[in-house]
Amino acid sequence: EQNLVDCSRENWACFCGSTAWALDDIAKIGGIESEKDYPYNADEGVCAFRKKGAVMTDLGSVLLHKKHDDAIKEVLAKYGPIAVIVDTSKDFLQYKSGIFNNNDCGVNVNHELLLIGYDTDPKEGDYWILKNEWSTDWGEEGYMRIKCGLCGIGIMSTIAKFE
Repeated sequence: EQNLVDCSRENWACFCGSTAWALDDIAKIGGIESEKDYPYNADEGVCAFRKKGAVMTDLGSVLLHKKHDDAIKEVLAKYGPIAVIVDTSKDFLQYKSGIFNNNDCGVNVNHELLLIGYDTDPKEGDYWILKNEWSTDWGEEGYMRIKCGLCGIGIMSTIAKFE
């Protein structure tokens, strides 16, 4: 994570940015080091990336514009986790548990999470499983279940491309 904070200048450290920019910056500098070799210190510093310590070198991103839930499920099953941008409403920010099913959030996307799975609840229907970065104090130990079709999921998504 610190490797990205220091070396992904398009992302303005921890203030804003996107997974696509981060992955492209990793490709430009020649890789990324492990958390062990480049530990997180919660402060923006000078890029100290050492290519000889890189754990991944051939990396880039693919932007997806698939708004249909079935298409997103197909990509998730084939390629794995997807970085998704969502619209965070007040209720979204205060989410504690259960399947989030609040139409207050729209399509003015402003926060990125990792879409890691999906499932179906007999009462609520299909829902996404998201991993957030805010901490394990938020949501279900840092995760969220959200009804499919809400908060702009699918407007713009990114997957990592390994070569």
